[in-house]
Amino acid sequence: FVLFIFHSFLLEIYIFFGCWDFSFSFATKGLSGPLINVYPLNMNATEAQQTTISSLRSLPASFKLLFGFISDNVLICGYRRKSYMIIGWAISAISMGMLLVDSECGLAEKGESQPSVEIFSLTILLFGTGFWFADVMADSIVVRVFVGWVIPSC
Repeated sequence: FVLFIFHSFLLEIYIFFGCWDFSFSFATKGLSGPLINVYPLNMNATEAQQTTISSLRSLPASFKLLFGFISDNVLICGYRRKSYMIIGWAISAISMGMLLVDSECGLAEKGESQPSVEIFSLTILLFGTGFWFADVMADSIVVRVFVGWVIPSC
């Protein structure tokens, strides 16, 4: 009976983690891919600027360990992960909202054109930072739950 519960719990973890990784990959590559690859062409960005914009999306992945250390050591409202996950999603949403307000296909005023390459690069960097921040928190929650079930506290 215990073996059955353990295996069903592992199955739930695998399903949750697979769904999270699928949604994360779809959001970062599937939805933002055309934005990052096509929109700079419309802004007449140089090839160097296009390459820089593409690499800015994944640059915050280099700081995943730092994001984990921050959430482990600094509590916000008594939570280690949830508040940081909300902050990460908020950063991503605000950065895309800034792009929506400043673009000609969004809510920009008449006569205004698209954002500059610098503003677009900043929004992509903030978008990537928020997404990677939220991803680290989700991975931490899964590991915490998994360790709690596999290694019971004494």
